[in-house]
Amino acid sequence: MLAQIFAALGARVPARDVEALVTGPLMLRYSKAPEHAYDAALRRDVLASAEWEHSAEIKRGMAWLESLAERHALVRGVLRLRGS
Repeated sequence: MLAQIFAALGARVPARDVEALVTGPLMLRYSKAPEHAYDAALRRDVLASAEWEHSAEIKRGMAWLESLAERHALVRGVLRLRGS
């Protein structure tokens, strides 16, 4: 998915660099507090909680992005990945 996002943004990133990003230590730490571990299971929990707590605001934000995508190909390309 990260490789697809780079491509949608027009960036050419070698597969080995994408692999290094997703398997490296960066993806195992919480970005706002690197002293805390952060893995795929915790990310799923956080996203589920956010969807439950902030669903109306998330829907408003997505509607805004979709309206922006009507005018900007770059946004349209990134939003297409959402369904992947």
